[in-house]
Amino acid sequence: MNSPTSAPVAGKPGVFKYKIRALTGVFLLVLITGGIVWKFTVIPEPAFQQKSLSQWLDELRTAALPQGYHSNMPPVRAIHAIGTNSIPWLMHELHQADKDTLRSSINSLLDKQSLIKARFLDSHTRIVRATFCFQILGPIAEPAIPELLASVERLPGYIPNALADIGPAAIPALQVCLTNQKEYATTRGPFSPIPGNTIGAIFNAKQRDRLSASDLAPLLPQIRHWSQSTNTHAAFYAEHLLKDLDKTSP
Repeated sequence: MNSPTSAPVAGKPGVFKYKIRALTGVFLLVLITGGIVWKFTVIPEPAFQQKSLSQWLDELRTAALPQGYHSNMPPVRAIHAIGTNSIPWLMHELHQADKDTLRSSINSLLDKQSLIKARFLDSHTRIVRATFCFQILGPIAEPAIPELLASVERLPGYIPNALADIGPAAIPALQVCLTNQKEYATTRGPFSPIPGNTIGAIFNAKQRDRLSASDLAPLLPQIRHWSQSTNTHAAFYAEHLLKDLDKTSP
């Protein structure tokens, strides 16, 4: 008696091919949708000499010169040439980088395969790059001060640096930041980071000669107040800045 013939184990290659086709279809759909959303919602990125602002910024950031950046460097000249035309795109980057679920979704989909290596920039990198641009623009970015100040509670770790690097015109906005004690929940309990971040940003801007000791005179009462505060983060930076001011005072 013949034993019953086993059904051939078929279907696994077919199922694999189906999954590949389905994944490819979803990927293409996401890309098409992303392209449509991108075209109609993203602020056009300014450019100079056929290079986008982000390309100039990335070129400058990777230069990593120990002496810093000087005005004769081609990327710096290009960013200055773009000037205030960069502000709408920079503010869009700051507003949308941490809300861009579309890019995150595409990155998550791309992570499921190994053929395509390219990924969209993560939100932190985009925000850091935009903040860095304000450092290069300096006083040119003065028109952005009101919008930057309005964003400080949403991006407390970045906005004070952008403001301080604009220079003396940002002193009133920095003064507002020093009085902002909005609390954020952390694993160690509520924390008010904006004053400390602002004082740290002021110190860095002073080191880059964006702010002078005389520029900081209106802020000294608040900085001295924070040096004696129970907010250890603000107190640390305030003490550090006051010591630096004492050393550089005539």
